[in-house]
Amino acid sequence: TAPVLLLQGADDRVVPPNQAMMMKEVLERNNVPVELVLFEGEAHGWRQAKTVEAAMNKQIEFLRNTWGIKDIGK
Repeated sequence: TAPVLLLQGADDRVVPPNQAMMMKEVLERNNVPVELVLFEGEAHGWRQAKTVEAAMNKQIEFLRNTWGIKDIGK
């Protein structure tokens, strides 16, 4: 079963945060590794530079951990 990363804007009206929370709960009940990151002050799509950076860093971390990739060039 593939791990899942959910990135969600707390103020999203297109895909309300409760949908991401419900998905997380269902995945957990089915023993699927899942992580939900909720971005305060964000809606559907990232507008704040700090959120864009945080989301990208979280995706990189998730992929490194999921695929066992070690840091390169450090």
